This record gives sequence, structure tokens and C-alpha cells, in this order.
Amino acid sequence: MRGTGSQTVVLDNVFVSEDAIVMKRVKGEFPMFWNVVLTVALPLIMAPYLGIAEKAMKLTLEKSKAKQSRPLHSTLLLGEIYNSLTLAQVLHKDMIEIANDLDFQAKERTGVEMLARKTLVANACTKTVNKAMETAGGKSFYRMFELERLFRDMQAVGFHIFPEKQQQHFTGEFLLK
Repeated sequence: MRGTGSQTVVLDNVFVSEDAIVMKRVKGEFPMFWNVVLTVALPLIMAPYLGIAEKAMKLTLEKSKAKQSRPLHSTLLLGEIYNSLTLAQVLHKDMIEIANDLDFQAKERTGVEMLARKTLVANACTKTVNKAMETAGGKSFYRMFELERLFRDMQAVGFHIFPEKQQQHFTGEFLLK
């Protein structure tokens, strides 16, 4: 994910004519247009993190099966990994179903539902990778062990719109309307 070449872009001496501006909004207001953006974009944004979690589960399971002896708690940890991954997969599938192949109404509730699911998918994916690291033990921090990279990549999930506490505040405000 870090290899995408994302850098800051600076535009100098650029003019945007008034008629080229398609949307204006009051600062601090949540525009209805964002309900479309959230519904379309969030399943796509969360897909790589789900893939990271799935890869972490696969690696951990392969390594666990290859061991001659396993600590007693490893089966419990594998069950936890499976449950959190399943939760992420089910919620991500639900996000895709809400987007309904782009046939949906841009209601405020839809945006709220997508944001809540995004937070829940992010948390479940993070838990999956963290439990995979716990299962593998100290060697999971070595760069030669792929889990280390997956763990680092997963750290970015909390920065997407809206971070967890902002999403919870936004949802709470919506519920109080």
C-alpha cells in the first residue's frame, strides 16, 4: 500500500472559473452529496484492509498447521481470528449490498450506515491482524515474516473518513435529530 507513489500535489497559477464549480457548501454542514460519496467509496476503501486481514488469517493458519506442537491457547486465538475476520467479511458484504450496484437513494441514513460499517470493518480487520500477531508470537515483528508488513499496513485504516470517534459523534448527532 505504501508503494503507490502517493505524494503531495501542488498546483501553481491555476484558475477555476465560477461555472466550473459544481457544488458549494456551508462550512461545517454535511452536504447530502457526501451520502453518495460515502456509499460508493467506503466499500472500495475498506477492501484492501479486508484483504490484509484475510492474508493474515491465511498466513497464521499455514504457520500453525506446520508446527509440530502448539501452545494450548493457539486454537483459541485461531477461533478469535476467524470470528473477527468473519465479522469484517459480513459487514463489508453488507456495505456492498447497501451500495446496490449504484442503485440507492442518497439519504443521510445511508451515509450514517456506511460510516458505522466502515468503523466496524476497520476494527474487525485490525483485531484479526493483531490476533494473528499474537498467535505467531515475537517472530511476527521480524520483517522477514510477512505479518509484520501486514500489521504496518493495517495501521492506516483508522485515518480514513471518519476516524472512529468522529464517526461515533456524527452518528450520535444523527440519532438525536
